[in-house]
Amino acid sequence: MHEVFQKSLWPLVPQPFASVAQGFDSVLRHVTDRQKASALPAAKASASASAAARRPGWRGREDKQVGLYLRNARLARHGTHRWMLRIAIVSCVVLPEPDLDEPLLVAALRARGTEPEVVAWDDVHVDYTRFDVAVLRSTWNYHLDREGFVAWAERTSRRTRLFADPATVRWNSDKAYLRELEQRGIPVVPTEHVPRGSEAELREIVQRRGWSRVVVKPRVSAGSFETHAYRVADLVGGELAVHARERDVMVQPYVASVDGEGERAIVCIEGTPTHAVRKSPRFTGQEESVSVMPIAEDERALAHRVLATQPAPPLYARVDLARESDGSLVLMELELVEPSLFFAQHPPALALFCHALLARARCGPDR
Repeated sequence: MHEVFQKSLWPLVPQPFASVAQGFDSVLRHVTDRQKASALPAAKASASASAAARRPGWRGREDKQVGLYLRNARLARHGTHRWMLRIAIVSCVVLPEPDLDEPLLVAALRARGTEPEVVAWDDVHVDYTRFDVAVLRSTWNYHLDREGFVAWAERTSRRTRLFADPATVRWNSDKAYLRELEQRGIPVVPTEHVPRGSEAELREIVQRRGWSRVVVKPRVSAGSFETHAYRVADLVGGELAVHARERDVMVQPYVASVDGEGERAIVCIEGTPTHAVRKSPRFTGQEESVSVMPIAEDERALAHRVLATQPAPPLYARVDLARESDGSLVLMELELVEPSLFFAQHPPALALFCHALLARARCGPDR
């Protein structure tokens, strides 16, 4: 069989698939050697059998590999070859909470003929050169080592195509981006940025701003990590120093509408809003509660304005909005790295996400 390949098939293999043919040649050589080994004296055959026994299932993998190489060689010859994409769904070693999107995404990608695999960004043993593309999903512990996470994104992008790209990861993983968006004309929830180690008093900030209730959260955060609400009447002093002792933090007014109308999370695929959910207020230790809501026209318009600030439409995004007392909208967060996309609440968005991801992975530009 090895000789047949060398004489008959090798000349037909196009140059771009030479590596495939070389691998096929190696497999056939191995099969031929095993066939020759079966004709050896009994003692050597016994030793060969013992070696095979130490590799259970090898023959089955061998047969499948030969079949795969033959199929790829035929497709390459006829110009219809298309690789089965290997996709890394990037999570973390220990999830702080279940990722409800993950099983739906994995099943949908498998149904489309790809090979998705859930991996962890903080697992140093993952070889990303095995994948054609990697897509960030539930990396929900990055805030514990943001610089390490950004460095990981930069390394990984040199080994495979990564969505989101390292520049986006660095920019969007620190909520200081809200200042930049505000400077570009986006209505952002009023925010006081408090540097690490500050001894500023929360009472002074709320009195100066005229707020009666506030939220304190880290600038680098995921989920509801270290997010707390305070009423002015309950302040005794020193609260802000506790939060700023180890990290940069932000102070924002508590937007009253989130208790009734809720915060609106506008999910976008390829820069286009697909659906929205109402998110109830969530603080440290609480679970997320969501329900599907229609997208109002002003919400859709603001989502487009926010995404227009990016260099190119992102593969996925979530634009979190809330209404002020006068009915106007403000941006709470723009999530471009690891947002929940609530596929269970709107399955068509899952199909759009898969289509967009595969289009980019197969022939689209890095964006």
